[in-house]
Amino acid sequence: MSSTRLRTPKQLELLSEEERSIEAIAFPVRLEQYLMVGAFNQVLAAKSKMPAAPFAFFMASIVETVRGSIAECASVAYSSLTLASAQQLLMLDSREDLLAFIQVAHGDWVVDGDVISFASTSGSKSAEVPSMRLITESLNYATELERIV
Repeated sequence: MSSTRLRTPKQLELLSEEERSIEAIAFPVRLEQYLMVGAFNQVLAAKSKMPAAPFAFFMASIVETVRGSIAECASVAYSSLTLASAQQLLMLDSREDLLAFIQVAHGDWVVDGDVISFASTSGSKSAEVPSMRLITESLNYATELERIV
């Protein structure tokens, strides 16, 4: 296989199969696909499979964003979580890394022994939506549209 160099920027769809197989192009494409489908575990695993050193800067930012998103979802989905489960969920290498992550990014989480308790918000987002008013207005709009037609 000959070495192919991209001379001018192209749209991804216009790249040849050979150009798309270049790891420097294939790697970010795979990352985008993982992000689009929400396969955060694959994004975090890709950190160890970077094709070149310059990707490290961007991967650090992506990993931080993905871990923050996972942490936000976990704090909404669970009232508490063991440290081991949180470490596995966030794909952190050690308990110390997890504790540092909690201290830096999530100061409102309470670690008591081997359990993380998530600070409850004053009310859920669904409580903020005036559902009865929304239903009534939607029905009124539907009735008005029916009259017009």
